[in-house]
Amino acid sequence: MEPLFLDQDLLLIERDVPFNALRRGVFGIFSLDGEFTFKRLNIQSNNLILLEPLNSKYSTIAANPATLRIYGIAIAIFRSLKEGMLCL
Repeated sequence: MEPLFLDQDLLLIERDVPFNALRRGVFGIFSLDGEFTFKRLNIQSNNLILLEPLNSKYSTIAANPATLRIYGIAIAIFRSLKEGMLCL
């Protein structure tokens, strides 16, 4: 799988997103047990959420919605097309 996000990419993160506004497949920053991670959200049921990595070196994390904290979701990506320049 080709990476969606590359080194040096900048992400715009929307904060304060209510849980009921989340949709399957969004990328976000989540906190579980005080640890932060950037993963794709996969809502399985009201009691189970999977946080899926983009890198196959990492494992999927099964989370209980009651203990999962949402830091924010990625809403835009900014990528440099030439070193030293930023494409907006």
